[in-house]
Amino acid sequence: MQTILVHSRNPFHLAQDIGIKSTLVFHLVLTSIVISTLIHPIFIAYSVNQLLSLTSASLSGVDFVMVAGSVFNLVGGYTTYGLLALAVLKATGHGKHAIALLSLPFYWILLSFAGWRALYQLFVTPHHWEKTPHGFAFLRSRLK
Repeated sequence: MQTILVHSRNPFHLAQDIGIKSTLVFHLVLTSIVISTLIHPIFIAYSVNQLLSLTSASLSGVDFVMVAGSVFNLVGGYTTYGLLALAVLKATGHGKHAIALLSLPFYWILLSFAGWRALYQLFVTPHHWEKTPHGFAFLRSRLK
């Protein structure tokens, strides 16, 4: 979020520095990740609410199309992300861990929680940086 804000302070300068196409790709990649992370729990709640409304006798055809569209988007998003992750696992020789992909919905919920926490911290403590400790994966692989 901070990267997007810093580089978006002067969008014309950014476009001049890296080009219009690269500026659009920058925002398409980074901004869409942040937005999807933040709206994911809202979308899940909306989709669950719509699924629960299927039991309603007063459900119209338009309502059914909205429910079907929401479920399609949710399942399609998880499936697309899962297939991409599966391809990466297989390409890196870790295909035996593919069962972990069933946890993707929980991963996305946790990712959303972290995104909302980051947004809160951006407003409350904008100059604080929680540095992620690195190097544990290297240590773990050396211990095996």
